[in-house]
Amino acid sequence: MVVRRPGGCVLLSTKSFYPPGIYRLPTGKLEPGEDPERGFIRETQEETGFHPKTASRMGTILTTFVYREDKIFFPSFIFASEEIEGVPSPQDPDESITGFLDADRLALAQVEKKLSHMDEPWKDWGHWRAAAHKFVLAYI
Repeated sequence: MVVRRPGGCVLLSTKSFYPPGIYRLPTGKLEPGEDPERGFIRETQEETGFHPKTASRMGTILTTFVYREDKIFFPSFIFASEEIEGVPSPQDPDESITGFLDADRLALAQVEKKLSHMDEPWKDWGHWRAAAHKFVLAYI
């Protein structure tokens, strides 16, 4: 989710179980049969309390996860909102969101680098999450 903020920033979040100092673009999961655009709007509301009026599709990242002989193809749909002001407030306590940060382009690049260079046991997760940040950096 790319929630645009004043001053050309985007919203990042952190969760209680992340390593200290780790923020990232919020993400969500589609409900069965849910349209990705509708999922973006719903997840943005659940995770931030914001009600986006628009959902502009920026693109899709297709990740292939491999375990032994099995391959799982996982699409990540990247959508952006219009600029939204206000204080974010998670609506779903199960998300375990503990903080938000407005990040400009430089801060987003630093987050991408931090995610890309995480140590075990977070290394693979960090690489996977960094991909969306790198994608967004190319378009903002």
